[in-house]
Amino acid sequence: MGALRKHNLQVYISSYGLTNFIETGTWDGTGGARYASTFNFENMYSCEIDVVKYNEAIKNLSDVKIQLFNESSKEFLNHLLPLEGNTLFWLDAHYPEIETVVGNEEYQDKYDYDTRLPLESELRLIMDKQDVSNSVFIIDDLRCYITGPFAASNFNKDYFKDLGHGHDGGIDFVYELLGETHDIKKDYRDQGYLIITPKEKGNG
Repeated sequence: MGALRKHNLQVYISSYGLTNFIETGTWDGTGGARYASTFNFENMYSCEIDVVKYNEAIKNLSDVKIQLFNESSKEFLNHLLPLEGNTLFWLDAHYPEIETVVGNEEYQDKYDYDTRLPLESELRLIMDKQDVSNSVFIIDDLRCYITGPFAASNFNKDYFKDLGHGHDGGIDFVYELLGETHDIKKDYRDQGYLIITPKEKGNG
């Protein structure tokens, strides 16, 4: 699990006129949403599929003007979008309940592959419903998809193989969907991030 607070959001807010914050994977509300609330977003939205963590998030974010949803990221994005204004998307919904279910043979039955690793579905849904030409994406857990010099090391394939882990599945779909309009940067801190920002006009 990475940390949104490792990123200076004000740079993106100022550069691209971001007014909305959308998070997939609230967890207990002490991470990304809490940090984002220290910035001047007009609208904040987040979803958490785990009902226990969702209820914790409601308590931990009771002082924050944010709309929380106990849904999968795909359900959440499908009914939330489109929104007016430019958006910071913090996509961090990988492996729900992973801390409590590693080694549990029933995990794949509870959460299918597309829920364990929802990034491609999330991005395709967003691109289908929302104008993102001036929006920014910060994506956590890059090591779910590629190997690299991650500060937190690469995933152990044997440890995760029974969970249907997507190790080395690649991120070609990210370039397919956003490569023409956005710059895509790999950040190897923690478990890895993708930082995706609009290209400068005339620099496509």
